[in-house]
Amino acid sequence: MKVSLIQPKFNSSIDMIQEPLGLAYLASFLKNKNYKDVKVHSSFLESERKVVNSSIYSDVVGITTNIAMVKHANSLVSKIKFRN
Repeated sequence: MKVSLIQPKFNSSIDMIQEPLGLAYLASFLKNKNYKDVKVHSSFLESERKVVNSSIYSDVVGITTNIAMVKHANSLVSKIKFRN
């Protein structure tokens, strides 16, 4: 089963990079439970196009968000769903 875990960008004028530690912990747990193809994508470190393209063939897509990321998270969800 292919799993993609995504961290969207903040919607602010401040350029901040935040490591997706929670997603990394979740990916580690899934790999220990024999999920072989688990990928973590950060929109801070990868282009939006790369995040969407690498997630469209996943069986499961998980997106972490908070109020500062919700607009970008909705945009990513729409693009991934449209491409599937």
